Amino acid sequence: MSELNYSKKINETDFDYIIRLVEGKMNGTYDIDYVELFKLGFGVDLSSTECRKRYYSLKMLIPYIDKAKLNNVSSDSIFSELEKKKIEIEKAKIKLFDQRRGFKKLIRSEARLESTKEFIQMVAEDIKNSKPFEFKPIPVCTSDKEGVLLLSDFHSDLEIDNFLNKFNKEEFLRRFNRIISKTIEHGKFHNIKTLHIAALNDFISGVIHSIIRIQTNENAVSQIMLVSEMLAEAIIELSNNFENIKFYHVLDNHSRVMANLKESNAQESFARFIPWYLKPRLSNVENLEMVENKLDKDDEICIFKVCDRNCGMVHGHLDKVTNVVQNITLMTKTFLEYVFMAHYHHSAEDEVHGCEIIVNPSLAGVDQFSKDHRWSSKPAQKFMVFNFEEGRECTYSIRLDV
Repeated sequence: MSELNYSKKINETDFDYIIRLVEGKMNGTYDIDYVELFKLGFGVDLSSTECRKRYYSLKMLIPYIDKAKLNNVSSDSIFSELEKKKIEIEKAKIKLFDQRRGFKKLIRSEARLESTKEFIQMVAEDIKNSKPFEFKPIPVCTSDKEGVLLLSDFHSDLEIDNFLNKFNKEEFLRRFNRIISKTIEHGKFHNIKTLHIAALNDFISGVIHSIIRIQTNENAVSQIMLVSEMLAEAIIELSNNFENIKFYHVLDNHSRVMANLKESNAQESFARFIPWYLKPRLSNVENLEMVENKLDKDDEICIFKVCDRNCGMVHGHLDKVTNVVQNITLMTKTFLEYVFMAHYHHSAEDEVHGCEIIVNPSLAGVDQFSKDHRWSSKPAQKFMVFNFEEGRECTYSIRLDV
């Protein structure tokens, strides 16, 4: 391979040239060592070890950079800022080099999360600048009623075609839009002042089962970026109809990075992308509060108040309807009056010593796995109205197969 093959092409940006070199080494097109790659791409002379570490960091970020380019993000500015952050993370790794193996594994995991978080936030910031949302403050609401919208089990990129259910990307968009329009309709009817959005998750199909991987067309990153932007558009629409919006979020099982549960770290989840993306994307929405989880280092349980009543929310993969109230109450030392959960793909309610359990059904509906196990349910999501006098006033099951 001659030197000319490695040279920068006419009208090729510095960013595209570097990406071409990295991808060429990844796929074997270019027989180029790490030192030569960084000398050509960045004009720097670094040690082979340093170049190799930086190369693997760039290699890991290629899918995210490609997604950013599809969204008309300024690639050169992202790469420049990302390079600075990457250097800081690498320095932090080196300082911790002599720690024991398990500790180093934890640090590497956190570094990857921080690097990804910073990148996602930069993408959201650039998209916000290139495609801003219009926020229209609404008149002050005289009512003190509050609404709770449960969102869960989208499995956004599944393709389902059986006699019980037909589901694809177009149907997902239709069902999602119906949820938002019906929430506005019911909320306006009850004169809702504050809307609580409970993201119970499983918004993507993920990698945990082979049958799901077969039924899924897009990778997890593409799915989560699509869902995050759809949520952003939905939240801005809701914020233009209700005086206050509060958003809560918990982790799930389908969004985990590793298919093998034993190899998986609960903190490494694609579901984390959602609040990372929404916060900068919607930073100009004055009546939106992205509520931080009050439990230290735990994003699988969320506690919040609705009309001064303690509510808990979990995805449900670690809980059962029969013991979720007892477990969450004892673990958090909080007396709960309502618990919201999902995961089971069907509507259910129960009560334990006065605490009401509300299980949200699935948006996607009956897939092949459910049908093969003779499980079926109606695709729906739930919207509830609360008041200060009696708590939950009513519940709407928003049917999505109509």
